[in-house]
Amino acid sequence: MIPRDAFQEPAGFDLALERAARILAAPHIRGGGRDYIRSSVEHEMGLVLAQLDRLAAQREEARVRLVNTECDLGSELLQMEAARWWYLDSRLERWRDQQHLKARLASTQAERTRTEAAFEQQRRALEDRLLMLVHRLGAVGDSP
Repeated sequence: MIPRDAFQEPAGFDLALERAARILAAPHIRGGGRDYIRSSVEHEMGLVLAQLDRLAAQREEARVRLVNTECDLGSELLQMEAARWWYLDSRLERWRDQQHLKARLASTQAERTRTEAAFEQQRRALEDRLLMLVHRLGAVGDSP
């Protein structure tokens, strides 16, 4: 099993932005006599943060599924190498089976790369929206 930390991204501006947005959006739970504009911006920030959380969960699930598939295919290839006596009758069949497994492995690796790129693109869009909302909240300022 691969440790979760192996795929963690280094802390940077994006994580600092997300932390700051979570702190700024937290007051929307209080409600009360707050003005409509500020609370609507806080609600939007809460929605974007929830979308970021769901995206992170989907990304992790997809990553685990694809890595497990890659491991299974790699294990099948290793087992095929270890069981050479099984294929003594037909070297051509063995070669075809190996090529099929290698093609599936390459396909899975390509799918993982595409999936990571798609998730990164979605995350960037949400981070851009979050940055805009943080700036909008700063422009609105504190209200009584």
